[in-house]
Amino acid sequence: MDEELVRLAIRLRIAGRDTDEMLVEFLGIDPAEVPAVRAAMRDWDRRFAEEWQHREAIVRPRADQPHTPEQAADAINRPRWLIVQPWHPERLDANPPTFSVDYDDNIAHNFEESLEASVAIIGAFDGVTAVRHEDRELILGWGTPDLSALDAHLRNWWSARLLGE
Repeated sequence: MDEELVRLAIRLRIAGRDTDEMLVEFLGIDPAEVPAVRAAMRDWDRRFAEEWQHREAIVRPRADQPHTPEQAADAINRPRWLIVQPWHPERLDANPPTFSVDYDDNIAHNFEESLEASVAIIGAFDGVTAVRHEDRELILGWGTPDLSALDAHLRNWWSARLLGE
């Protein structure tokens, strides 16, 4: 089965025009071939779902690494483990972020689930209009929050989360 034909048939389905008549009329499929096209579409869906599950398994944050209270305290008492600062655009973006939150490697690698949860905490902070987890250690934000208050809020949140304080 021609892969491009199957892609076009899937686009018709997405557009809500997935009828046998539309497959015949718009794609020029012989009516006798419609069942084969439908089977190819199901195969395409199955492969896409498998690939999506694989990608989701890779992207999904791992649980925080097991740690003692001492290890957690050490992680959040290191110099520069958390840096909240204005964003200095590196390129001309149409809508550049206004601030960034950077975590050190120890936090990013050992407390992945907590770091991912902190994205929602940042997004809910007063003055923040949008956030994006850019890469493992970097969260970009938009809006006009008080950055020193955000820094203090995050430090308190991490202490409560990791140390129960």
